[in-house]
Amino acid sequence: AVVGCLDPTLMDALSKESLAKIHDFNPQNLANIAWSFARLSISNEELMQAIATEAIPRMIECISQNLTNIAWSCATCCFRNTPLLAAIAERAIKIIGDSSPQDLSNTAWSFATLLYLHAPFLEALAGAALSTLLDWDTQNLANTSWALAPLDFLHQPLFHAIAAPAMQNIE
Repeated sequence: AVVGCLDPTLMDALSKESLAKIHDFNPQNLANIAWSFARLSISNEELMQAIATEAIPRMIECISQNLTNIAWSCATCCFRNTPLLAAIAERAIKIIGDSSPQDLSNTAWSFATLLYLHAPFLEALAGAALSTLLDWDTQNLANTSWALAPLDFLHQPLFHAIAAPAMQNIE
């Protein structure tokens, strides 16, 4: 996907081979195959469903980047699998202290893109963001702010904390 190879024959073969071996994939493999297809704008419902089926019972093995890449892939491919998104959110809450600002903001963006509201995840994200705001770059702050809006999730302390530096730049 990084080189932008979009050979339909190759991608069909990769999909078939992935489906045949998906039970042997670890969480990183699942995230990578989902990301690769999404990065190439290839929506493959059968493959995404198989990834969801394999990933849900293995969430305990997922690190933050796996969660983010799977969530981003779902959003990019318009694949809204509520059990998968719920499992991602629950696992993300458990490992939120080990998550980077980029992982958290991209997961929030993915949920917003799919209009999937998981309030406990968003509360945990807001808490993590408030405690580490100085580590968040402009892109992560913007993605998070944008993500909370379509979900109608108003977290005043976080919005004020994000807005304060922006307001100083305007003045």
